[in-house]
Amino acid sequence: MGASATPAADQAPAVDRPVSGPIDDGPLRGRIALDEVPEEPSGVAFLDVASGELELWTPPSGEMTSVRFGDRGRWFVASTFEYVDGASIWRSTLTDRLSGSSYLVGWELVGMPNERGLAVFRSDDSFAVVDLEGAPGDVLSRFDLPVVGIEGVTITPVDADRAILGQAGALYWLELRTGLVTSMGLEAWGRGIQPADDGAFVRVQWSRVGDGNARELRFQRFDGDGGIAVEGVIDPRGTTGGPYNGNLRVSPDGRWVAWQGQLPGGTPVGLGMPLMWPTVTIASLDDGTVRFRAAQASLTRYESRALGWLADSSGLIIATPDGYDVLGVDGSLRELPFDLEVVPVAAPHDPGLFVYGGQVVDAALTAATPPVALAERWANGITWYRQQHLSPDGTELRFARLHFFAGDGGSGAVAPLGPDVRVEWPPFTDVQRLEVVGGTEATVHARPNENARVVAALVSGAVVTHVAGRSDFCQSARECLIEPDRTLPFGEAWWLHVESSDGTTGWAPSERFRWAD
Repeated sequence: MGASATPAADQAPAVDRPVSGPIDDGPLRGRIALDEVPEEPSGVAFLDVASGELELWTPPSGEMTSVRFGDRGRWFVASTFEYVDGASIWRSTLTDRLSGSSYLVGWELVGMPNERGLAVFRSDDSFAVVDLEGAPGDVLSRFDLPVVGIEGVTITPVDADRAILGQAGALYWLELRTGLVTSMGLEAWGRGIQPADDGAFVRVQWSRVGDGNARELRFQRFDGDGGIAVEGVIDPRGTTGGPYNGNLRVSPDGRWVAWQGQLPGGTPVGLGMPLMWPTVTIASLDDGTVRFRAAQASLTRYESRALGWLADSSGLIIATPDGYDVLGVDGSLRELPFDLEVVPVAAPHDPGLFVYGGQVVDAALTAATPPVALAERWANGITWYRQQHLSPDGTELRFARLHFFAGDGGSGAVAPLGPDVRVEWPPFTDVQRLEVVGGTEATVHARPNENARVVAALVSGAVVTHVAGRSDFCQSARECLIEPDRTLPFGEAWWLHVESSDGTTGWAPSERFRWAD
């Protein structure tokens, strides 16, 4: 089946089964030496951590735009894109690395192959299980469960033959080989459940409180049989002081949850733009209490993917203005030797290892894989997808070289108030006290511009309070009352709205301040 027979990008594949094939034009497997540079524009790579052997899969035509890996790494799903006779051609293939066979995906794959090769697919009107190790082209079982609209579906593996399916707020037990469906009988909030190390499961979700914008965090911890062991509500009001990131991070042991926010007065700059006064809050899923938050006096492009739990749940990686730290569940901070250019990823099997720049390294930057910086060596003008991770057992590093995705940049932080991260314990006061950096003076202006009228002069060590008000970040020179056509460097565009001890308010350049003790 050639690429020209594949439907256009805005149409569903003309396939009446979850998968069909095998096909003869799926991704091609090759092996290259570590010092070689591949000529292909895109592909999927698997690096054996012990031997350094590199297995590379590339599309026979077109460009690979996305990839999903199964936990075991035997199966991966790749989407490719190309122009044929002026039309946009897109298709998705499922490839078995063991046999080298590829299959055309006709239905939405909602559950990646588990340890026995069972995968869950969804069509417009039904769910089906396919045994990829047995008969990939045949349906093993179907679920007596309606498909609800186009809302996303989550599948959580329980064991080799069971899973939990979440859709439209409802959760169901699935017997994958028989198609038996049993409702878990839970209130409809949240779609999915995250597995924990001990065979238990956790469900967490933000819920709106009343008619306003206030929200609370609801959580449930289940035992291995689906019974609720602990449930409760975490009230974040007064703990973040501002918007929070909806991408909750649950620890591997299911006992902790972390999320991002920002201190009061840090006006959001916009979706995908920098956060002001960013925070990371950690709460317990044992008793539903907020334990502490790590706050930064900085203007930060705070990447949510920099929030990654260590394998033993002792802490998580957070981005700081000058690099990355491990924030421990006991409130400790430990600096990591990684710069901001590449986001380190915690290894899933060892709390002392990290995936960084195409290598597996420890906190001393000693390489556990052959010392080859794959991300740099394969740049060649091609951007890297952010998905680069280690297999659950730590034996294989999987990553992709794809088109149409942003590179693997870091947090992009600017910290004119210094790089220190401050751990704060409840009850939080949300008062940001700042002092003029020793040996310098600061002038407070009527408007955020050095040529504006001076309303106060602050000596070295003077303490002021940050005032919640207008945006501290001037996105344009015009907003900061500078020449209209001049572009402001990122770090120079941050002015603070402050109040001095005598009640005078105004604007002062951020580089003159640091946290007050």
